[in-house]
Formats: sequence, structure tokens, C-alpha cells
Amino acid sequence: VEFGQPPRSYSSQEIKLPMAARSVSWRNPYTAQLILEVTEAAKTEWNREATRQFNVVERSVRQWCKTGSVIKCLHNRKQAMQFRKMLVEKR
Repeated sequence: VEFGQPPRSYSSQEIKLPMAARSVSWRNPYTAQLILEVTEAAKTEWNREATRQFNVVERSVRQWCKTGSVIKCLHNRKQAMQFRKMLVEKR
């Protein structure tokens, strides 16, 4: 092996970066039906239990519980946070 040259087993094509280093972020929108199920579970249990059960972030559960009445108006298959457009149009 020459000085300054990487070993052959570590070619640039074989090195795979972790997801954090790729700078590609995927957004996973939740349906209104799932949000309603999570908020109902959070009302009967603690928020942390609902996050474990549905594998979502606790911050999202707190936010969904605050805006629960707006989410109930949505169709079940609508994506999450689409209700903001409805609020802007009504004003």
C-alpha cells in the first residue's frame, strides 16, 4: 500500500454513510385516522404510553391533543396538518 492511498477494501463505492450524513430527510405524514387514535389513547393513558404504542414522537402527540377538535373535522384518509390550509381559507 502506498502512502496516501486508501486500502482497496475501502473504495468510495463500498463506503456507506449513515442516514444522518446523507442529508436526505424523508417526511412521514400521518393520516387523520391515526392521529385520532393516538389522541384517544393519550386521553385514556399518558402521552408517553401512546407514543410507545403507536411509535410516534411525544411532541407530536402533545400538538395533536391541542388541535384535536380541528382534526376530527377531516376525512380519515387526509394527511396530517392539511387542516392548516382550511383554517387559512376560512379567515
